[in-house]
Amino acid sequence: MIRYDFHAHRPPAQPDTVAILSGKACSVPPHCFRAEELHPWEKATALPENWEQQAVAADVIGEVGLDRLRGAPWEQQLAVLDAILAIAHRHGKPVTLHIVRGLDELLQRRRRYPLERWLWHGWRGGNPANLDRVLQAGIRVGIGIHTPETAIREIGRYPELLALESDDEPESLPEVYRKTAAVLGRTEVELCRLAQRNFAGFLGRTQVL
Repeated sequence: MIRYDFHAHRPPAQPDTVAILSGKACSVPPHCFRAEELHPWEKATALPENWEQQAVAADVIGEVGLDRLRGAPWEQQLAVLDAILAIAHRHGKPVTLHIVRGLDELLQRRRRYPLERWLWHGWRGGNPANLDRVLQAGIRVGIGIHTPETAIREIGRYPELLALESDDEPESLPEVYRKTAAVLGRTEVELCRLAQRNFAGFLGRTQVL
């Protein structure tokens, strides 16, 4: 049984894991995939030199996004995100998103790119209506160790948009799968098969290991 980790900052803690690794210091093990990150906390006011070239060489762009509580001034965050989303669109790259108090702005951009493969990573709760807006926009949503059961049930209503992740706690992934399977009334084997299909779809591949 292979578990698929849609967003991780550290290499897998278990050998039966295929992960998308995000972060500049990451060494990517075999059978894992690399994401090129420009986190809003980095306070970038423009794209760094050669960033597009590095992003194109990666499997995924992210995490990137918007954060009203930290990072560069808001208008500059919006401009950087717009540039990143344009690069992703131009090169057919999936995007992993970090969004804090920027849902309306993100959904405005979703109307510009309605079919892109986007993942809102690490849903932790909040207004259920906001989660529904994200799912109805066709944006994948990451379930992590801190995602409440009510949110897992709502995400489970859109199985093709379900993603599972460890973020910066690789040892948590088995528990994320166990808890999600229990909440959704599936076996872990069934959940792994669904995650495999969704993982391949997010990467734009017909299949993955």
